[in-house]
Amino acid sequence: MTRKIIITGATGFVGKNLVSELNEDTIYAIVRRGSKNNQSLDNRIIQIESDLNNPDLLRDDLDKLDIDFSGAELYHLAALLGANQAWNKDYERVNVQSTVVLAEFALRNNISKFIFLSSMGAAGPQGSLEDPMSEETICKPLSIYSKSKLKAEIELMKLLDGKIALSMYRAPNIYGEEMNMSSGAGMIFSGLRKKVFPIIGNGNAVINLVYIKNLINAIITCSVDERSEVFFISDGDTQSMNSMIYKVKSAWKSNTKIIKIPKYIVYPFVKIMDLISILIGKNIGFNSELYVGMVSNSYNFSIEKAKKFGYDPEFSLEEGIERTVNYVKALNEK
Repeated sequence: MTRKIIITGATGFVGKNLVSELNEDTIYAIVRRGSKNNQSLDNRIIQIESDLNNPDLLRDDLDKLDIDFSGAELYHLAALLGANQAWNKDYERVNVQSTVVLAEFALRNNISKFIFLSSMGAAGPQGSLEDPMSEETICKPLSIYSKSKLKAEIELMKLLDGKIALSMYRAPNIYGEEMNMSSGAGMIFSGLRKKVFPIIGNGNAVINLVYIKNLINAIITCSVDERSEVFFISDGDTQSMNSMIYKVKSAWKSNTKIIKIPKYIVYPFVKIMDLISILIGKNIGFNSELYVGMVSNSYNFSIEKAKKFGYDPEFSLEEGIERTVNYVKALNEK
């Protein structure tokens, strides 16, 4: 039986990869009105023009639809990302208020499943090598972006728990085909082709990544039918920054020199950036969340819950890195 699928972020990194796995479904994509990116969508995808930057407009546009969405599944992948240097109010409007609008739409239209792409940052730096974070860990996010993701999770639980099957996925840095090279993972891959690549600290801190095909596998596999669940997702192969750098360099066959900047040099700068961000109410890029992730094991988490729901990473970290490098090489040769 053909399913009806509603997707936000269909023109983005995760959305494109998800759509490619839904060949037999009827897909409706909520897209930004007038965006040139909409032209990249396959003709089989039905476009619903609106704007997640304007929750009121989004509500009005959705209310005007004369389509029976009973039993449909809604995949909310779009977000204002942490890499964007945006105002606090923008994160609240896009990541929280528009998520609420979509949840209310789901309730009014008898949507059967609501799938939300969150972030590992929503939990905050609460883990360690000995005691990795789980879905039961009390959340203490640091950045404006991560706080907006946690708030969206909470709002979804308030609205949908017990009414619509809700699956929320806390992903770390995502890499793979179609990734944005200015993202956290993208900058690692592109940076390790250059002559010099700086890192903070000694490089022994663990880093969690997820290959895009593994993430899509998790989203499809772990999607629950009745209750509300949250999942941490990764490749399941915790590596140190040094180890991960070595694997990416090997895939590129590069001779990039790694410059290790002592933590004590960077820390005062990070605190100043945090203070400025608080004073002006804007995410200005480098912050405590990024710093802590680079120099400690605090963002280490377990994916055991996802595995219990059937998630089994198809690709190892090495395979994901190799496929990503080959993809970027092919693009550069065009």
